[in-house]
Amino acid sequence: MSNFIDDFFEAEDELNENTRFLIDKSHQNGLTWPMYEKHEKALNKYFYKVKKIISSHDFDFYTLLRSKDAEVRMVALKLIKDGLLDVSSSVMKELFMISITGNDEEKLLAFSLISLRNWLEDYVENIQEVVSELYNEPMDYYLFESVANFLFILKDKNMFIKHVQMGLANNDEDILELANEYMEKL
Repeated sequence: MSNFIDDFFEAEDELNENTRFLIDKSHQNGLTWPMYEKHEKALNKYFYKVKKIISSHDFDFYTLLRSKDAEVRMVALKLIKDGLLDVSSSVMKELFMISITGNDEEKLLAFSLISLRNWLEDYVENIQEVVSELYNEPMDYYLFESVANFLFILKDKNMFIKHVQMGLANNDEDILELANEYMEKL
């Protein structure tokens, strides 16, 4: 697994270096056609390298998304962002899960992917399944807040209200206080 991650970051670093060079040169001299073509070649080289890296490692990408290692999850999210992974229903569920329970950087990237590709409307059932699965977990303040923020951003008022009502019925003082704050916003 570490070889895969190292190979991916090497390809990504090379692309980022080329992009920084393009930006610096275009700020100095303006963007020229040869510069654009050179960057297009660098992009194609990146995609070729990453596809080659993917094909040389035989593992399930759903497993990458579910990894306990944040670095591995970020690579999987980047592969989806770059259009290098097929997105199945199980991968979508995991994207929704990451956009609720991941670290801040993962949440932002996962939710950006979901919203920019208009997957919210297409996968409503998956969202409901993910939220239901999270309700089977012990609810702490941070999980309650993450689910509430996700539902608030989704603008799913019915699910948001149900979630806040669950918080109002919770015995944890912090969750109860946060639920009351959300109720005031309604």
